[in-house]
Amino acid sequence: MQHQLTAFFRRNVENYTEKKYVLAVSGGVDSMVLLNAMITIFGDDAKDRLVVAHVNYGLRAQAVDEEQLVHRFCKLHQIPIETKHWQEAEGVTASEKSLRDFRYDFFRAVTKKHEADYLVLAHHQDDQMETVLMKWSRGSTLEGLSGMKEKRFVKELDILRPFLSYEKKELYQEAKKYDIPYLEDESNESDDYTRNRYRHHVIPFLKEENPNAGSHFQKSAQMIADAVACLMPILEEKQEQLFQRGKKKVTFHREAFLKEPIEMQRLLLQQVLMQMDTTISVVQMEQILEKVGSDKAQLTLDLPNGWKFKKRYEECSFEKGRQKVVPNIEYILEKPEDTLIRPNEDEQILLTTGKTASEFTIPVYPKDFPLTIRHAKPGDKIALDASETKHQKLSRWFINSKIPLEERKEIWVLEDASKKIRAILGYRYAQPLFFEEETGKMILSYENKMRCTHVKK
Repeated sequence: MQHQLTAFFRRNVENYTEKKYVLAVSGGVDSMVLLNAMITIFGDDAKDRLVVAHVNYGLRAQAVDEEQLVHRFCKLHQIPIETKHWQEAEGVTASEKSLRDFRYDFFRAVTKKHEADYLVLAHHQDDQMETVLMKWSRGSTLEGLSGMKEKRFVKELDILRPFLSYEKKELYQEAKKYDIPYLEDESNESDDYTRNRYRHHVIPFLKEENPNAGSHFQKSAQMIADAVACLMPILEEKQEQLFQRGKKKVTFHREAFLKEPIEMQRLLLQQVLMQMDTTISVVQMEQILEKVGSDKAQLTLDLPNGWKFKKRYEECSFEKGRQKVVPNIEYILEKPEDTLIRPNEDEQILLTTGKTASEFTIPVYPKDFPLTIRHAKPGDKIALDASETKHQKLSRWFINSKIPLEERKEIWVLEDASKKIRAILGYRYAQPLFFEEETGKMILSYENKMRCTHVKK
C-alpha cells in the first residue's frame, strides 16, 4: 500500500514532500489506516507535514473512546491534533447536513490555522459504490453520478482521497498486518440508516455477482467525471452568453434559453445550481424546465437552501432571501457635472461628458437640470409620440410591457426640471428624444448587471 499511496501523491501533488496536510481522522479503520500510512510515507517529517482533525459529535457513548484513541495514537507519533466538539445551537439540530457543515467548517479552520495545503479524506471504493448507487436511486445530476473525486477543490479546501481505489476489506487487512488500532462505529450495524442498508445488502450482492464490481464502479464514475470535464468549457461559454449573475440572483431570458437543445438546458441548469451550492432532484429539474416552457406569465417554485425559481413573463430567475423592500429614494442632480450613482451592487447610473459603453444612454442639456432619478409614482405618464400629444400612464406601460410586479417597484425613471418623465431607465425613452447642439450636452447612462437592456425609443 505504501508504494501505491506514494504514487498517488506524486501523481496529484507537485513536490508532495514539501506540502502540509490535514487528515480527517474519526478513529475508524479507514482513517486510522490512512494516518498510519501517511506517517510511514513521511517518516521523521510526519510531525511537521501532518495535522490530524478529529470531530466528536457526542451523539454516541463510544465517541469519547474514539477521541481518546486518536489522541493516544497522535501523541505516540508526535502528530499535532485539533479536536472539535459538536454542540446543538438554537434552531440547529443534528441533521446530516448540519453535521456535515459543522465538520467542513472545522476542517477549513484547521487548514487555515496550520497553513496546510490539502485536506486528506479516507473515503474508499465501497464508499464510492454506496454514494453512486444512492444517487442513482434518488435521481441525481451528471456531476453527482460522477461520484467522489480523488482530487477536488471545494469551498477553499483542496481535497485528496487517496483510498478510492481500495476496497474496505483491504483496509482491514492493512490494519491487521501492521496492528493499527481502531474502533468500529456501532451505528454502522443498524439498518435504520439508508447508507447502511446499501452497505449490508446491496453492495455484498453486487460483489457476489461480480467480485470486481467496486473497481468497475470507480472506473465508470471516472469516465463520467472525464465527460463532465470535457463539457465544462462548452457549458461555461453558454452560461456566459445566457445567464446574468448577482450576489443572490441569477437571471436568464426564456426565449434565448429555449433555443438550446433540451439536453443543453438540463446541463446548464445543473451547472448554475451547483454554483449556487444547491442540488436538486431529477423531479425538480423537470419542474423547472416545465415552468420555463409554460405559456403562463408568472410562476414560482421553491428550491433547497432558500432558493426560489421565478418566471416573470420572458425573464426567469433563481433568487435567494426575503422579498426586497424598495426604499423611497430620490437622487437629485442639481447641475451638469460628472456624477456616479450606485443604488446597489448591480446598478450604475452615470452622468458624464465623455463616452460610455452602456447600452442605455440619453442626452441631457443644461435646461433639463435639476434632474431627478426616482421610482415611479401613481399618475406618472410618459410621452409616446414626437408631438407629445399621446401619453401613457407608467402603470399601463408596465402591464403592456409585461414587467413583473415586484420589478416595477425597483425601476428608475428620469424626470427633468419641467417634471416630465424623460426615460424609464433601462427600458425606453420618452418622445421626442432631442439631439441638440453639442454645447453643454452630457450623457446619462444606466446599467443593470441583472437585467438585459431592451431599449424602446
